[in-house]
Amino acid sequence: MFYEGVMNGQVSTRELERRWSAVRTAMKEQNIDVLFAVSNSDQLGGHVRYLLDLPSGASYPTTMIFPRDDEITMVVHGSYLGDKSVVASPKSPLRGVKRILTAPAFSSVWYTKTYEAEMANRALEPFARARIGVLYPTQIPYPMMDYIRQGALSKADIFDASELLDEIKAVKSEEEIGLMRGVARLQDEGVRLAFEAIKPGMEERHVSGIANQYMRAHGSEQGILMSGSGPVGTPSGIRVPFMQGGRIEAGYQYHLLLEVNGQEGFYVELGRSSVLGKASNQMQDEFQHLLRIRQITLDMLRPGTPCKDIWHAHNRYMRDNGLAEEKRLYGHSQGYDLVERPLIRWDENMVVKENMVFAVHPMLPTSTSFTWICDDFLVRADGPPERLHAFPEKIFELG
Repeated sequence: MFYEGVMNGQVSTRELERRWSAVRTAMKEQNIDVLFAVSNSDQLGGHVRYLLDLPSGASYPTTMIFPRDDEITMVVHGSYLGDKSVVASPKSPLRGVKRILTAPAFSSVWYTKTYEAEMANRALEPFARARIGVLYPTQIPYPMMDYIRQGALSKADIFDASELLDEIKAVKSEEEIGLMRGVARLQDEGVRLAFEAIKPGMEERHVSGIANQYMRAHGSEQGILMSGSGPVGTPSGIRVPFMQGGRIEAGYQYHLLLEVNGQEGFYVELGRSSVLGKASNQMQDEFQHLLRIRQITLDMLRPGTPCKDIWHAHNRYMRDNGLAEEKRLYGHSQGYDLVERPLIRWDENMVVKENMVFAVHPMLPTSTSFTWICDDFLVRADGPPERLHAFPEKIFELG
């Protein structure tokens, strides 16, 4: 079977059992019989990996049926009408799974649109009149949901149960925190190696590729490496990979952001700026100002603080000082998702809790500069949050 062999990295069975217990307790409290979920990317679909400890990727989705009182059923890519019971094996990474159904469907081939839906429908037949909690419905293909709504779940009580899992997975266990610390150390080294390698005339993608190669060699599977460059005194910014063809010349600034996971699948992110030469006084002054702005957030990153209050405090400072307000996303929790709740944003209703891990990435973009920084922070019961990355907080002057 596909799910045989040695994985890059997994959490302990004790950790998985902790998650299952917490989720099933919440299901019982909310009278939910089964959870139904689909993911085709861990980058923004780590909810399935949270309960299976198996990655989803390359646009081949993993569909999960997670009952309150039974083991898990999966639907994955494979032979048509495949239906196998899972037998415990030392070679198998499957834990908590009793059944796998398969179908050779492809999102690029329209006439296979119901193949996986047929298998999901078969797996959901025992819950025809149950209360079904759907996790992250934006991840579920329309043909699949339409098919099972007219089939096995035509008389079921279906609702969005995403909030249930959001509250649980946002608070990290000691094991999860330890693994995220490990990813932070890898990213520290990846950025260090990339900055060491920069030479005038190199393309941006070749520099980010050095960091990517290091992360891949240590088990990273998914994520994005953002980078960008431009002459000092310009708003160079960072760009997605297919726009990283620019050349870095002497006197240029170069920015690098690693938004990639580690071998066990956890995300943190690290971003820094460098200069091939000397940083200008403006750059240095704005960077120190940025650290003072970030401190407003770190002072509020305490258990019990509404996340929206942090957002409003940040933007209030920006307005009062004639600076550009944040309009998108100023910070967010991380785990198996590159971006998970809670967000530091105006529309978030969750509060900060102990052992949440937040990426915080303030920016000071102007017409003549791009100043920013990105690190992950662990919320502690007492005192300031702990920075997980050890990479120096400065603009790096290279060459």
